[in-house]
Amino acid sequence: MGVPGGIGAGQARMAAKLRTELGVENPDDFYAQLIELHEGLSSAESHKLNAKVILMLANHIGDAEVLNETLTYAREKSRPQT
Repeated sequence: MGVPGGIGAGQARMAAKLRTELGVENPDDFYAQLIELHEGLSSAESHKLNAKVILMLANHIGDAEVLNETLTYAREKSRPQT
């Protein structure tokens, strides 16, 4: 039994797509908060914190297709330009 207005049994779920356009409200403030979060941490502690944040956001997103697309997109954007 589905939730009213939600996806019921037998209905196809429309896959979400990775959003790459700016969607964060006040991105400069968020970036400053993210940088401040790392102040006073060692490199190892900073990496661990990043991993925790990434895993929490991945859990919040929950859509495996979007998560896989995110990993692929980030990896491609991280490669040196030739």
